[in-house]
Amino acid sequence: LIVLCSNGIYFQRIRQLFIEKLEEATLFGQLPDLWPSPMTQIVGRLLRGVTLQTGLREGSGPQTIYRPGPPGLTRIAGGDTASRERCRVVLTEQGAWFEVTSDSPTRIEFNKAQVNLACNLLGQLYAIDETGGFRTLTVGEIFRPEHIPQIRELAWQVFQVGKAVKAYQGTEDFESVFAQLQRSCGLHQAHVPSSLQWVGMMLASGRLEARLPPTETWLLEPLLYYARAAGLEDTVRYLDGLKEALLKKLDAATQRPLTRT
Repeated sequence: LIVLCSNGIYFQRIRQLFIEKLEEATLFGQLPDLWPSPMTQIVGRLLRGVTLQTGLREGSGPQTIYRPGPPGLTRIAGGDTASRERCRVVLTEQGAWFEVTSDSPTRIEFNKAQVNLACNLLGQLYAIDETGGFRTLTVGEIFRPEHIPQIRELAWQVFQVGKAVKAYQGTEDFESVFAQLQRSCGLHQAHVPSSLQWVGMMLASGRLEARLPPTETWLLEPLLYYARAAGLEDTVRYLDGLKEALLKKLDAATQRPLTRT
C-alpha cells in the first residue's frame, strides 16, 4: 500500500492515526492483542520514501496536467532495516532510483526542508529581479557560486531549528549536513523547482498574487513555530525576513509579464 503525502507532517499524522485505529480495534475486541510482537512487526513496515518532485505541472484545479520529468532519487526511511532493504531491492529491480538511509524520518524531513527552501524560496528570489521581471531557473542555475553564501545561511538556520527539536544531535557537524544538501541538489541540476513552475504558471494565466506558494507555506510555518518555541530569535527574524523579501518580489512580479519560460 502506497500513500502519497505532500510532506512529512502529513505522513506522521497518517502513521499515528493508523496505529490508533489498530489499538482501538484491539480495545473493542475486533482484533487480537497486537502487543508486543505483532505491533512491532507492523510498525517496522511503515516506511517513508522522501523524494524530489521532478515532473512538470501545467494548469490548475481539475484541468491540471502533470508531465513526467527525469528520474528522481527517493530515500527510504523509517520502519526496520530489513523492510527498508527489501523495499529498495524490489523497487530498484523495476528500474526505480531508491536508496536506503538509516537516518530518522524527522532528520530526513529537515534535510528535505533545506533542499526545498534553497531551490524553491531562494530560487524565486533569484528568478525575480528588482523590477519584477521573472525568468525560470534550474537547480543548477540556483546553485551558482555567487549564491552559495546565501544558501549556506539558509541551511544553517534550518539546521539550528533541527537541533532544537533533536532532529540533529547537539554535536552534529553542520559542514557534513551542508555537503549532503549540495550533493542532493547536484543530482538534479536540470530540474526546475516546483515553486518556480507555479510562479510561471500563475504569471502566464494572469493570476499571480503576492502570497506564499504552497511549498513555502507548508515549510516556513512549522519552522517558525519550532524556532519561536525554542527561543531562536535570530532564526525567527531570518525566516520572517525571507518571507517579506519573497512577498515583495512576488508583488513586483505581478506588475510584469513573463519574460522567459
